[in-house]
Amino acid sequence: MGLPLLADSFELKPMADGLVPSEVKIRINVANAIERYSFGESLNFDENLEVGEEYLVLAGPIKHDTTNYVRGNVFKAIKNTIETLDLDSYNLVAKVVNKGLPLYQFSLNKLAPIANNQLASYNALDQIMVVPNPYYAYSLGSRLEGYPEVKITNIPMGTVVSIYTVNGELLKTLKADTDVPHLIWNTTNLQNNYVAPGIYLMHVQLPNGREKILKWVKASE
Repeated sequence: MGLPLLADSFELKPMADGLVPSEVKIRINVANAIERYSFGESLNFDENLEVGEEYLVLAGPIKHDTTNYVRGNVFKAIKNTIETLDLDSYNLVAKVVNKGLPLYQFSLNKLAPIANNQLASYNALDQIMVVPNPYYAYSLGSRLEGYPEVKITNIPMGTVVSIYTVNGELLKTLKADTDVPHLIWNTTNLQNNYVAPGIYLMHVQLPNGREKILKWVKASE
């Protein structure tokens, strides 16, 4: 499942309007060690707590209700006041957020898609490839042993791939009629005979007019 990226001024529909629920998993690398607790703004003894919320002791010792707590302790507020046992201490406690789990913030603003981006169009061509290449008999990537097939990958719907010999003879034309991002060629020609070992050229025509030539090699079996 990919993460939906929206351009400025666009919004996702709410669930009630038909948005299909989905789950997104994000992996991030952090430079700093993960703290055990995430917390909000710090509070002093003369500021009110929210009853029922959890608080992390940043500086202690403190007293809440009838219990003493030291730095690093977590307690659930049963009233809205705390007492400091060290008059020189400030920023005594902070409300625990995100259930105490690590909390990070990041933005996807610069990742929103841009329509008619010519640079992106050129870069996308670099991602189009044919695999496996070269192809050997019983290569990984074949559907079954003895039934060879190769994939032209990372292509949009509407792409047309024309396959030629190095002499310019057209062997097969494939068209991406679905949003599956690849085309499969079973390595046969227009007469449905398997092509002989050799070098072949693939002309990739994108729906936006961009083109790319791929070279594919079938090794001797």
